[in-house]
Amino acid sequence: MPIPTETYRNIKVLNWLFAGSALLLLGVMGLSVVQDYHKSWRQPQMNNRVWEAALVDDKLRRAETPERKRELGNSTGTFRKNRRSSTRTRPGSTT
Repeated sequence: MPIPTETYRNIKVLNWLFAGSALLLLGVMGLSVVQDYHKSWRQPQMNNRVWEAALVDDKLRRAETPERKRELGNSTGTFRKNRRSSTRTRPGSTT
């Protein structure tokens, strides 16, 4: 049984319509990105990021008390000591 090759529309015209609509859609998407980039909320949002970074930096500085530094130094020393002792007692270790 032969395959029918008859169509209701001209294929070349349909190809051109599809290509045109695809380019139109691409243009609309590009313009929406450009429009969204220049919105009024963008500048305050960028300014807020700087403000938030300053607040976090200040919070970290306030949390870094001399007692916390001593605790951190003690835990770091204990960790290093335990790590050294565990590498010496590990079976099959060459160090």
